Amino acid sequence: MSERNLLEDKRRFSLKAVIIGLLVDIIGTTIIGVLIGIIAGIIIATSVVSPEEIGEKFSNFTVFKIVLLLNGLFFSAFGGYLAARIAKISELKHSFITGILSVLTGILFLLIMPEMTTLDWSQIASLLLTIPFALIGGYVRMFNPKKDNENVIYGSEKRKNKKRILIGCSIAIGSIIILAIIVIFFFFRYFPKVVLKMPSDLKNPAVLKGSGFISKSIFSDIFLRANQIGDVSDIVSGELDPSPGLELAIAGTKGAIFLDKNFSIKSSVVFGKKFYHVDIVDVDGDGICEFINRGAWCSDAALIDHNGNIVWTYSGESGVDDMAAGDIDGDGIKEFVVGFNGGGGVHLLDRNGKKKWSNPDGNVWHVEMIDTNDDGNLEIVHSNAAGQVRIRDGQGNIVSEKRPSPYFSDFSISRWPGKKDREYILLSEDDIIWLFDFSGRTVAQFDAPKCGTLGHARGTPVKIKSDKSEYFAVIVEFSNWERSILYLYDSNKKLVYQEILPDACASIAALVIDKPNVEVLLIGCAGKVLQYRIQTQINR
Repeated sequence: MSERNLLEDKRRFSLKAVIIGLLVDIIGTTIIGVLIGIIAGIIIATSVVSPEEIGEKFSNFTVFKIVLLLNGLFFSAFGGYLAARIAKISELKHSFITGILSVLTGILFLLIMPEMTTLDWSQIASLLLTIPFALIGGYVRMFNPKKDNENVIYGSEKRKNKKRILIGCSIAIGSIIILAIIVIFFFFRYFPKVVLKMPSDLKNPAVLKGSGFISKSIFSDIFLRANQIGDVSDIVSGELDPSPGLELAIAGTKGAIFLDKNFSIKSSVVFGKKFYHVDIVDVDGDGICEFINRGAWCSDAALIDHNGNIVWTYSGESGVDDMAAGDIDGDGIKEFVVGFNGGGGVHLLDRNGKKKWSNPDGNVWHVEMIDTNDDGNLEIVHSNAAGQVRIRDGQGNIVSEKRPSPYFSDFSISRWPGKKDREYILLSEDDIIWLFDFSGRTVAQFDAPKCGTLGHARGTPVKIKSDKSEYFAVIVEFSNWERSILYLYDSNKKLVYQEILPDACASIAALVIDKPNVEVLLIGCAGKVLQYRIQTQINR
């Protein structure tokens, strides 16, 4: 071959070769990466962690990162090899271009993922090594040079080579897809059993500590069943009904009731459908409450009027995780903040359910509106996939973010040590009840045997003895297993009472009922409200 022909060959460019090499790199890396992720997920799930925590475990799973890195580099080299093989000329040039496009694709993927706020070592290594490994693939193709006359390929032979390449690629991709289907089938067949299996510690409801300290009875079982309000999710005292006077409102997944000061029914509401978790809110500040469905991945967020009619619903492609209400702009009318699963981020809605703004974030498990700095203005507090306490102002700007030592996902807001004291973030994780301030600093820890990592904790101070400081009561709900654990701590943070309940109990309140300066602890469960009081007291 003449020097001129060699120069012309070097200038030629095969777009087909680069595209095939790039597609093999991307598709192969993705499919095998998914399979590796499924296997890693099964391994992590055997340790019984929460769905929210799986992402955190993945981020700290070094072996998983190394395997993913090697998988990506292998397919980068293979893609570079195929590009060089198909091009047959200027092999390293085609491998180099394939590597560049692969890096650009990776950067684009990271940019469109809102939760990818920082790069870890494995992602940086992948971006830096992709082009060198693609060149290695091209060099392997060139390792055994052929004589000039062997490079002469006639039309029929070219067609045969194209068929061989097409058949080979089809067989390889088909095999990978079949393997993926098999692994995914077994994953969805057995993975839920592993994750959702009830721990043996929760199987038998019982009082585990302090059986003689407080007594338990049914507060409102009869009328709750009669009105069919479902699983109790909120208990609130205040001016909530059109009729004069204060009411005790009890809301559930199917409806609500309003009780007078003698705990007789004043009115009731039945919703048109069953919701996930209903909170009582006074949206307009007029003394007549509305309700919100906080939502879940399979249940849209919703505003429900006082008569039980749906005013509006709100959802998105990635699914709602949670919604909370609060007057964040100070106009006397409440707004609504919605946290989304996946990359849906955080949205703020007006009174009519219209979006005012949205900001990207990843897996916003739980949201609240609270005055975090005592300036009289509410801020948005939420968790995310990175396990952060993230605070936003009324325009959605991030004011602060902090990552506490335990993984931060489902939480609630509670005052401590008394009802007149500051509000803190309450979280149950690793057999501990945690209280954090809004900067993410640990304020208090309470030993909570058997609470594990899957529970949602809600708490309140309760004055169960007139001559003692307020106790701190926490109910940890395990909705996956229809179980809850009640913990009661004295003013020295000592556990004085612990009970496993046979229901998923999602609400807690402390009210003065029949004795001044003494409160009764109320726990809302499935179709009933439990009341706890000191053993020596006479039940009403």
